[in-house]
Amino acid sequence: MADQLAPWLQRQPDIANLFNPAFLGIVLRSAVSSYSRVRRGEGLPIALAFVVVGLSLSPTVRRHRPSRSVNMHSWGRDNPDAKVEAAAAARFLVPMTREAILCMTQAGLLQIDGSAIKVTGSLGKARDARGARGNLSEYLSMAKFVGSWLARSQSVSSVYESLGMRP
Repeated sequence: MADQLAPWLQRQPDIANLFNPAFLGIVLRSAVSSYSRVRRGEGLPIALAFVVVGLSLSPTVRRHRPSRSVNMHSWGRDNPDAKVEAAAAARFLVPMTREAILCMTQAGLLQIDGSAIKVTGSLGKARDARGARGNLSEYLSMAKFVGSWLARSQSVSSVYESLGMRP
């Protein structure tokens, strides 16, 4: 089944290293925190977790990063290459995102609350992108942006529709 990951030691090393659950979990947690801030404590719908990671890590999306005032539908229409890449990344990362959610919930850094994900626990000194360097800082910054951007969307289905995907 394409949605299942190979056992850790059987994964391609580059894929396992680049998309490890702790890294993807921190990216996701950053977006959840930002989403919740804009939505005044509301958790990120679980269905959007898969979109968040793809949008946050896509180099094309980062190059075409919109302003916060641009709605996702307009951005997708104006940036078809970024839209296609984000959708492909989201689909590719589904099993790894699931693994990241599990990792972070087991670590007490995210919690599932009904159909939403909320931030819980503390990262200590590594609270956010302030202490991060290089690419990690860029990914966390983009995840924060994506979280707040998605929080301004009307619904989960409108986000998926804007990216040409189905939940």
